[in-house]
Amino acid sequence: MICIVKDICKVNPLLCEKVGKKKIKRKGWTVLTRCNVVRYDDCAECPPTIVGIGWGKEYNTAKKNAELETKGNLVVFMQGKSGCHTKHCHPIRCWKNGNQVPCPSWN
Repeated sequence: MICIVKDICKVNPLLCEKVGKKKIKRKGWTVLTRCNVVRYDDCAECPPTIVGIGWGKEYNTAKKNAELETKGNLVVFMQGKSGCHTKHCHPIRCWKNGNQVPCPSWN
C-alpha cells in the first residue's frame, strides 16, 4: 500500500490528517475526489472545497464511493451543523492496481 498524505494535503489541508491515513489499494481502482462546497446559510463557515477517497473493482464504483465519502467528510468537518452542501464533484487523482493513472473522462 502507498500512503497518499502528500496528495491530500495539497488538495485540502483541513482534511489532511483524516483522509491522508487512507491507503491506495493494490487491486482495483482508488479515486480521490474534490467537491466544491456551496454555502446556503450566511452564518455557516464552510470550506471552499472538500475531498474524499473511494475504492472499487471498477472506476465508476470507486468514483461513487469517493463522492459519498466526500459528502460524509463535509458533515464531519461541519461537526453536524447545516449550512453547506457539496456540488460539482470531480475525480482529481486516480490509481489503477496501485499505479497512478489519468482519471477517465468526467461523465
